[in-house]
Amino acid sequence: ATRPVPAKRGDLLGGRAVTGGLRAGEFVAVANRTAADAEGAVAEPDEGVAQSHTIMETHEATLAELGASTQDSVKMEGYYFGTTRAQWAGMAKARASHFREPGPPATVVPCQRLYPAGAQTKIEVLAMREEWNGFDKYIPRDDRWPERVWDWPIPVPYRQGARLRDMIWTGGQVPFEEAMNQGKAMHAGDPLEQARFTMRYVNDIVEAYGKTTKDYALLVCYYTSDGSQAATEAFVSAVADTIDGELPPLTLVPQPMMHSDDVTVEIWGVAKG
Repeated sequence: ATRPVPAKRGDLLGGRAVTGGLRAGEFVAVANRTAADAEGAVAEPDEGVAQSHTIMETHEATLAELGASTQDSVKMEGYYFGTTRAQWAGMAKARASHFREPGPPATVVPCQRLYPAGAQTKIEVLAMREEWNGFDKYIPRDDRWPERVWDWPIPVPYRQGARLRDMIWTGGQVPFEEAMNQGKAMHAGDPLEQARFTMRYVNDIVEAYGKTTKDYALLVCYYTSDGSQAATEAFVSAVADTIDGELPPLTLVPQPMMHSDDVTVEIWGVAKG
């Protein structure tokens, strides 16, 4: 499923279109995008809530072209400007309104720079949809939410873990107080202790499916850091403290600041299920 390239940029791609979404068998990937229009401009600059709806409506159209919908999502990931709960909440409600329960595992983290000017957020989704007797069908998923794992401070339809076929997807875990929805940070401001604490939530979700840390296929780690090699090594060591055996493939995303001064880590993973 393609989308047009802004006319002023067309020569860069030799007249080709950009892939907005791609389906390979059952698996669907929809490109991370801002609310920029076909000419590369953001119609509602600095309005994160309106931009969130614009992005999700575009994703819905792309998914429909590929025979799927947001309800087929197995992972939503996004980025937004902001370091306070109030800045997060409006955009969070806007995104969530495009899903119904059971929604996908989700990860949305702060960022410090977006292109083009005026963009406040970017969102992407991964989905799975099967073909059955010539028709596209929803694939039932096995949801798990261990009681110890926290809940969001506002009502949202997302799940903490979902298994489809032989893959387990976890939502982005943060160092919030166990089994609560008040968003109280544990080990506030300590990235290493928060990394260990947060990984235990990721492990809990995977273990709820009868799997172990040896079954991880990927971990994606966002964390507050000064960007130094020493900080990276210390963070990886903290994650390794919670893993039995060799580390899986890691994507490490150091940030000048994460959700707040108190909440410095968010981690999600995929495991063989």
